[in-house]
Order: sequence, then structure tokens, then C-alpha cells
Amino acid sequence: MKGKEASKASESEAETVQFTINGLPYTVDAKISPTTKLVDFLRTTAGLTGTKALCREGGCGACTVVATVPDPENEGLSKSFSVQSCQQLVYACNGWSVETVEHLGDRYNGYHPIQQSLAGFYGTQCGYCSPGMVMTMYGQQKSSATLTASQVEKSLDGNLCRCTGYRPILEAFKALADDGDQALKNKLVDIEDAFKTKCPKTGKCCTGSCSSKKTAAVPAKQREITVQGVKWFYPTSLSSLYSILDQLTEGEKVRIVGGNTGQGVYKNDGPFDVYISTSNVPELYTVEENTGEITLGANVSLKRAIEVFEEAAGNPGFQHLKELAKHWGVVANVAVRNVGTIAGNLMMKHTHQEFPSDIFLTLLAADAQLAIGSSQDASVAYVSLEDFLLTDMQKKVVTAVKLPSLAADIQIRSFKITPRAVNAHAYVNAAFRFQVDENDGFLVKSKPFLLYGGINPNFIHAANTEDFLTGRRLTEQGLLTEAAEILATEVLPDALPQDSSPAYRLSLTQSLLYKAVISILGIEASAQNLREATFANDEPTQPHELHGVFIQSSVGSADIVSIDTSEALSLPGVVAVITAEDIPGINDFTAEAGTEAEEVFASGKVLYAGQGIGLVIAESYDVASQASKMVKVEYANVQKPILTIKDALDNGNVQPDYNLITGKREPVIVGDVEAGFKAASHVIEGEFDMGFQFHFPLEPLAARVTPIEDGYDVIVTSIWPAEVQSSIAQVLGIDANSINTSVRRVGGSFGGKISRAHMVSTAAAVGAWKTHRPVRVALNLKMFITLIGGRDPFYSKYKVGFDDFGKLVSVDLDIVSDSGCSANEASAGLGAAYASNVYYCPNWLLKPSVVTTNTPSNTFMRSPGIFQGIVTIESIMDHIAHYLGRDPLEVREVNLAPAGAERPSADPIVKNVFQEDILPLLKESSEYELRLEEVNAYNQTNRWRKRGIAIMPMCFNLGYPDFRFGVLVNIYSHDGTVSIAHGGIEMGQGLNTKAVQVASHILGVPVAKIKVKATSTTTNANSTHQGATVCSDIVLLGVKKACENLRARLDSTREKLSKEGKGDVSWAELVKICKSSDVDLSERIWTKMSEYPNAYDIWGGVCAEVEVDVLTGQFMIRQVDLIEDCGKSLSPYVDIGQIEGAFVMGLGFCTLEKVKFNSETGEKLSNGTWEYKPPSALDIPVDFRVTILPNSSNTSGVLRAKATGEPPLNLAFAVVMALRKAISAARAHRSRNEWYKIDTPLTVEKIQQLCLVDPADFSI
Repeated sequence: MKGKEASKASESEAETVQFTINGLPYTVDAKISPTTKLVDFLRTTAGLTGTKALCREGGCGACTVVATVPDPENEGLSKSFSVQSCQQLVYACNGWSVETVEHLGDRYNGYHPIQQSLAGFYGTQCGYCSPGMVMTMYGQQKSSATLTASQVEKSLDGNLCRCTGYRPILEAFKALADDGDQALKNKLVDIEDAFKTKCPKTGKCCTGSCSSKKTAAVPAKQREITVQGVKWFYPTSLSSLYSILDQLTEGEKVRIVGGNTGQGVYKNDGPFDVYISTSNVPELYTVEENTGEITLGANVSLKRAIEVFEEAAGNPGFQHLKELAKHWGVVANVAVRNVGTIAGNLMMKHTHQEFPSDIFLTLLAADAQLAIGSSQDASVAYVSLEDFLLTDMQKKVVTAVKLPSLAADIQIRSFKITPRAVNAHAYVNAAFRFQVDENDGFLVKSKPFLLYGGINPNFIHAANTEDFLTGRRLTEQGLLTEAAEILATEVLPDALPQDSSPAYRLSLTQSLLYKAVISILGIEASAQNLREATFANDEPTQPHELHGVFIQSSVGSADIVSIDTSEALSLPGVVAVITAEDIPGINDFTAEAGTEAEEVFASGKVLYAGQGIGLVIAESYDVASQASKMVKVEYANVQKPILTIKDALDNGNVQPDYNLITGKREPVIVGDVEAGFKAASHVIEGEFDMGFQFHFPLEPLAARVTPIEDGYDVIVTSIWPAEVQSSIAQVLGIDANSINTSVRRVGGSFGGKISRAHMVSTAAAVGAWKTHRPVRVALNLKMFITLIGGRDPFYSKYKVGFDDFGKLVSVDLDIVSDSGCSANEASAGLGAAYASNVYYCPNWLLKPSVVTTNTPSNTFMRSPGIFQGIVTIESIMDHIAHYLGRDPLEVREVNLAPAGAERPSADPIVKNVFQEDILPLLKESSEYELRLEEVNAYNQTNRWRKRGIAIMPMCFNLGYPDFRFGVLVNIYSHDGTVSIAHGGIEMGQGLNTKAVQVASHILGVPVAKIKVKATSTTTNANSTHQGATVCSDIVLLGVKKACENLRARLDSTREKLSKEGKGDVSWAELVKICKSSDVDLSERIWTKMSEYPNAYDIWGGVCAEVEVDVLTGQFMIRQVDLIEDCGKSLSPYVDIGQIEGAFVMGLGFCTLEKVKFNSETGEKLSNGTWEYKPPSALDIPVDFRVTILPNSSNTSGVLRAKATGEPPLNLAFAVVMALRKAISAARAHRSRNEWYKIDTPLTVEKIQQLCLVDPADFSI
């Protein structure tokens, strides 16, 4: 490209980008890579680690910041909005004013009301998502004159939380809304008083108005910058843009940068030779409404377009824009819509025609035309959306879109069917346009538009069906059945492994046409939130620090022949490439974590696609990532991977799992099942599958290993620091006392940071050993998902005998888990142990077994195996009820185990709390009987929407495994403050909060004077990992004992002083006297198995009601009433947060989180937020009621409390039970009353297919 003067600015200014961050000026020069994202600049260059990084594709919200930029529609003014910094190229931020969470408030200057509210409403657990949540709401406040509760709900559509279940976050922000519930506002007042944040200017309570003031934006200047051979252009007019395009030379790859949000979808586009930022071209931001048409500039954001549509929809000829506004409001998320442009979305469709663009379809339905400007002569041509796809856009640019007014008798309907309520791409999207005569049976007066996306790259119009409907009356009986039959002949969905099934997508095209027509006819039937909470990858970059990125296998089963690293090593900035040959010790990161070795780097045979083969070490993450793709691995003996339990069983890759009672690989046997079957009145058999679930903590795995004088310092995202220490010592072949491992907190774990953290830390350690420099390995989301496993898939096969009332007589159960490539953390034995749930049966034969597959080694995950065991027996109960034609709750009640009943894998039941306490309360509080009648009545009168309601019980027997923790409590003589250092890890479960509460209660010290220190292998060596939901109990037991011992010493001293008449001293004075009297003010406790409490039962019950759209499979959870026995809760708000978060995670497993593999290579295709969908804030129950069972206690627990972290997750299966009832109601219309199995996750695709939608039923 020919160079040209960029501006009249000084030469140094012209070659840099300037913007402000939190009011301070920053300059980006040629030392910064041209592809650097804003999030990385903030975290590394600016050192602002409150902004987190996870998905790097605009799907999680952890990186959200607020930007203030010149408003192109209002010269001289600025506008502010939230934006996801992982999508913004830092060179595109010229002239911006960026605010991060650090700017809002801190412990020194006071907290912003948003931060106060989130903390006060217990809306933060692990804290990793909290800064993004805060900045999203801050951006909403800055961009709107008012804030409503509805805006709050919608604004969080791009923010994920894996801990809380969202309810406390939503309440915290709704309390700030102008129309927020008064009870929430009253609570907010109390919170503000508690924080006592005073404005330094006014001396009054902080309102956040200072930090909410708009910051002046830097005026735009035209310029050209060359960075590392890549050119960046910044035109300030359409003519200058044309001039730049005209000078492009053949072969140069160009990226026109508007919002740059498309990189989150198509990450492999590029590299580019030229970037052109069009953010300061005013002609591209035109918004004009003339007689008969509306013109929107190409760079108008989706958010601004929605505002224009909503305003214009009341005008004659533009009523259809209301439909477009509604549809565009569910495109991506708020932060994407704030900056994502119309032209950017359309160009993504132009480049990738398989992309199911909602913007393209709806504009096509609205008869829009695009203005295409040519740089050669500055001419503008207007083309249709379809012609645009065929237009050569070389040296051309979309400048505007024109929407004409439409006749009053034209109606548009559009739909988007997604795997999740929000922030998800479409399985199928559709837009329909009909011109009808309502006075003549809705006669179709002109050729309609039937437009579909998500079918195949070339399909847009259902042309044959359009012809068929032309001139027909939509009220004709049988018309839509015929139309659906024609659709079936021309809609040919492609079959790609990452997509939903062709059968489902075809059925959706038929159902959506039907929904559109009946709609037209009018016959349709609704502190951690601050940067101050630091995590492992937030640690500042050290001098000479290097970055490591794994080299991953591209196949699932093969032998490694050779690894060619020459090309990678030739890349500037690459320091080393290490493989198994470089490991000085043993190539096994499972020192004590399993019975099978697991290699740090594959040395001979690859066991799964994504397995680590080596590590590229470079001066920057970007260089290491680029170089990792340049390593060439030669394979031999490449085999088709084994990916499913069925394949593994067929291949003989199976072994018995452990009987948890005997500790042997053998079945659990109670009574005589064969004799039971002979005595039973009825016997049924069945089988079903339960799928995979990824932990998806918002903080990915990361480690930094630093060489020091006598070994290595390790900071890591682990909940087993002692095992990290052992693993690194084993891999490096050095003594364990050379390794110092510390963990302040982790941003969620759910089991994913037990043994899997060793993979990252040992790889980083080998890198540090090899280079003698600090090495940081931080996984991005794709690598996180593909490198490690998650909840193991299960297969259950059962044979059950029972009497005429459904009472169990005999149960024979095969329960098989897929442990991935190793069986180190198989959980089939746990599944068998918990398969009885709350029920009694005299005869059990429970046969747990485990298979290995060519997938990442699966791991323990919140309620591992237990969830699947409980799901199995609950499915059996539903099967029995169906067989007998009885109510499922009645069958459950007749099987409830009485007090004293024996259980297969636990002590006898002391009291059936569900039966005696929870069920009566649940029926009453949920109005179950009344709502059951209402559901049945609803289903009788609604053909295409069905409801279901179900009650599910739970008994979670909590025993204490061989876990031990150290606890150190210190009292400081200077001021009487207290520190606690324990071997547990705070990960959002409230452990540190409860530890402080226990210490405060026993010592009599205010909680403000107690701090919990980072966990370290120096202060608390040999502690085991967090897990099994008992670690909080054990750690708190240690804290309790340590504080009791300290209190005894202090009380003894006070007693002596009292005898001398000097007992009336303050706490601080007493501590000083103790020190001078040689009283030890430190106490260390090592918890002992022999001192642990007895096992105890945690009981729960839930009533769930759902409503299903039969035509599409989409559903909403209308209400959930959940009661759990928490004993005497230490922190009710913390426990309720744990309950809600666990339930929502279980909801994801049951209905949303589907994983798919490439069957040929074994590659995990669901490897980011585009394809893998944890629940969002709009997927939770509409009405979510959680109650802690009143008047409960626990003689076995610490301070009579019960654990809450894992049990509630199991109750989420009640949603599937309710969905089964709704599905069955739909099937009954087709006289299909036979039993059908339900595999989980029960996605919208499966729901629709199970509903047996038949176009023959499409009556008007």
C-alpha cells in the first residue's frame, strides 16, 4: 500500500494512539502488537487486573469496561456505553476514554453504590465475575437517563456467573432502579449506611454521581500508523476512506474495524495487512427519516438501530419495525449491541454465508436495500440483501441501509430459536412477510417471504412454499399441513457435528411457519466486586517473565512419530519449546492424585484430541499462542477415537468401579434381587444416558512459577496446593521443600481445580526450570475446555420389581461412568452409593463400572456421581408411575424410607425429614394441589403450549472422607487483631466468611478485626483438597478448636487479673498482658479423622413448574419452590446463595450444557461460549423461592450447621420431571402414551422432538 500523510499532527503523535484510562492519558506505540486487545493492554500495560479475561469472544462479560467516545450524531458531545474489552483492538481505541472497575471505588476512597449494593445483597461469591457485573450496570447507568428493573434484567444478558444463580445479583441492581421494589430499596439504604461511604466533596453519602460524569473524549484526527509491518488507518470522512481503499494493492488483506465484535464468532479470520478504523467517519453514522424511507449509516450500532426502530414503529408504513426491534434485541448481548454495527454483521454474513445472521434475515424481510460505495469513483449503488451476497466488495464499502415504508396490509414476523434464553446463536432463525387481505380470509395478495437461516450456507428462501401460499387464504383448513409438506422437500439442513440435528431444524422451519401464521391471524395463546480481589493470573508481570502456551494434539488416538519445532522457534520472541524429553524428573503430574499416571506432555501415544504435547515459551502470550500453532506433529497409527460409553463398552474398555462400603471393585448387594423379582407383581426395564458438563468457572486455570534462591515460588489456581507442590517436585526431580505454593482464592472450581491445576503448574515449572526465568501459563477458554474434562457422562440400565402400589421390591442397576482417558476420578461408585436417595427397597444389586474413552480425563464435579445416582432412581420412580398410571408423587411417597430403614451404602435413616417436615411444608407453601389442577386445566385448553409440575425429594448423606487440614490462628499483641491461615481455599463457598464468624463468636472479637490469609504450603503443609462439600466443616472445626484453645489461655489470664482486681481490661490490653506474660498467642490445629463429627443427612425438596412451547421446544421455568435442611445456618444469605447457585448449575446439566465432538478426530467442538451454553440470568426460574427449613439443627455439624455447597444441585432434576409431564401432555394429543426415555441434557431440540410435532395437526 502506498503511504500517505495521516494528519497535520506532530510526527510522534501521528505514529501513536492516545486514549485515557480512568482519567489518565495512555499512549500506544509500535512496541504494542497491532492485534493487541484492550483487555490485555489494561491488564499488562496499565496493570488494571480488575478487568478479567476468560472467553475472549464476547460471551462471558468478565472483561466489561465502560467507554466514552465522541458521539457521531451530535458533534462536540460524547456518549458512554459498556463494551467487552476482549473484542476491542487497542489500536481502535484512539480518542476513547475508558473506565475500569478500579475507577469506581475502593477501600481507601469509598465504594460506588453499585459495588455496595452487589456486596450487600450477597451477589458475589468467588468474585471473578463481579467486576464485569459492576461495569455492565455502571455502563447502563451512564448510557440511560433512567434505570428500570426491566433494563437491569436485559443488561446482564452477556454476563455469566457460575456461583450465585443470579438472583442476588439481579436484586442488588434492581434495588438501584427507579422502579425497583420498595423492599429492595429499603435494604439498599441499610447497606449504604453499613458502608458509610462519604463523598469527599459534599460529606454526604456517596451517590456515584462523580464517577458517573461523562469524561471528555479526545477529538478525532486522521492518521496512519505502521506497527510491526501492519498498517492502521484512521479516516475522518467518507472521502478519505475511499482514498485509503483505492490505494490498496492486490493481495493485501484488509479488516475494516467498526465494533470488531465479529472476531468473537470467527476467530481465525486474518492475519490482516491493513486495518481501517471507521469509528470517526460521520457519514457512516447517518440516521435519517424521510417520507417513505429510513436511512441508517453502516456504522450505526445495533443498539442505536433498535432505538430508531422503536421510535419509528408508531409512524404509518413503519409498524413492522417493532418486530425488527424485538428481534435485534436478542442478537448477541448488550455490550456487543452497543458497538456492533449493521455493516459489520452483514459483512460477516457476506464472508461466511453459513452464518445465521438475524440482521440479514430481518432486513431482507423488510425489503431493505444496501448502499455500496465504490472507492474508484465514489459512486453509490443500491442492492438488495440477496444481491449483496453476490457482490465483490473489493475496494468497496457498505455505507448505509435504506428501509422503505411498507403497505399497511404487510405483516412481518420473525423468530430465533436458541439453545439458551439469551446471548446464543440460532439453531434456526426465520423471518416471514405476508401481505394479506384480512377481510377475505387472510388472502395472501402477493408472493410472501419465507426466510430461514441455519439450514445450509445457500438456503434463504423457501421458494416453492412461497409460490404455493401465493393467492391462498391462510384460514384454509389443511393449508399449513400442505405447506409443511412442501417445506420438507426443499429445506435440506446440512449435517454438521456442532449443529442441532437436521430433523430438528427441518421441524422448526415447519413449526415457525405455523407460529407466524397463527400470530398474523391473531389466535396466539411470557468486596469481591472490586479489583482488590486478586486471583492467580492477576499477579503483576515480573521482570523477564515469560508466557507458556500448550501445543495440543489434533487427533484423539495416535502414536507420536516426531515433533518439529523449527518454525515455531524461528518466530521472533519465542524463547523455547519444551516437550516430554525436556522433563528432568517423572513425566506424571498426579503425584498423589490418582492411581494412574497422567503425563504432563504426551510422550509416545496421544490419548485425546487437545492433549498437551509440549509448551511454547515466549516473551508474550500472543507470540506463544501463534508459535504453538506452528509446531508440526507427525502421527502414526491414527485410530478413530472412542468417544461414547456405548463405543467403549463395545470395545471392552470397561472395569468395575469401587464399592464405597467395602473399598473393592465389586457390586453393592443388599438382599436377594432375583428372589425379589419373583415376588414382585410387576417388573420393568429401562435405560438412559446422562451427558457431560464442564465446570466453567469464570477464572480459568493459571499458574506462575518463579525461580528463587532455593527453589521455586508457585502461584496457582488450585484447591490442592500441597499436591501441586508434590507434583512439581516429582516432575522436576527435586525436594518438596524447594517448592512454595500459595493460593489467595480461586474464581470458582466445582472440582475443575483439584488435580487439573497440576497440569498447568507442572508445565509452567518445567518451563521455569528450562529457561531460569519466571513462566506464566494461563489458559484461554478454548484450551481450558479442550485440555481438561468435566462431569463424567453416565449410562444407567435398570430392572425394577414393585407391587401394585408402586412400592419397590427389587432393583438391579448397572451404572456406568465415562472417566475419559484415565479412571483417576471415576464416580460410578458414588452413583451407586447414592442411588437409593430417600427410598427404601429390601433388595438391591448396584453394579458400578467405569469405561475409558479418547476424551480428556474427567474429574470430580459438584456432587460427582451422586447427581447421576439420584437422577437414576427418580427416573425409575417416574417409569413406575407411568406403568401403573398413578401420580408420580404418590409413587414416591409410598417408597419413602421410614426411620431406621437400612440403606445400601450408608447408616440407617434416623428420621425421614423430607416425609415428616419438608413435604408438608412444600405442598402448603407452593400450593401444589391447586397448581396441579391449574396445570391440568391449562393443558386441556392449550394445544401448542403445555405445562408440567413436579415435586422431587433429596437425601444427601454427608460422610467425612480422609481429608485433613491445618489451621493457624494468630492474635497480634500490637492491637489485638486476629489472622487465620488455614489449608482450605476460598472459592466462593463462603469458607472465609464462616471462618471469621466462628473466630469472632468464640474469641469475642469483632469481625472487622479478623483477616484470613492466603493458603500456603509453608504455613499449612500437607493439607488435602477442597471437595465433597465437607471441607468447610473440617476447616471450621479446626478454627473452632484453635480459637477455643486461645480463648482458654486468655480467659485464664483474665481470671488471674480479676483475682488481683485488674480484670476490667479491654481485649487489646488483655492481649498485650498475655504477651508480656509469655502466653502463646498462636495456635495451630491439625484436624484429625478421629475427631470428625459423625456422618449426617442433608434433606431437601423442590416443586418445579414449567411451560413448554411445543412447536419449538423452548420453555420457561415458571416457579421453583425449594426447601433445604441446612441445620442451624451460620450465614443464611451465604447458604441461600450456595443453594441457588448449585440449583442453577444443575439446571445447566439437565437442560442446556450439551457437548459435541468431531467423530473422526475426537476434537471437542463445544469449546467456547459460542457453542457451550451455561445458564444465563434469563434462564433461571421466573419465580425462585428458596427456604431454609426452620427449627432445624445438626448435632454432628460445626455449630449445628449443615453443608450446602453440593446437595441442592441434585434437586434441579425436578425441572426435567416437570418437563416430562408437559411433553407427555403434548404427546397425548397424538394418542402416544407409551413410556419414553429422557436423556440429559434435555435441550430445546430434544423437547421439541419428543413432543412429536406433526404438521398434520397445523389447524387454524
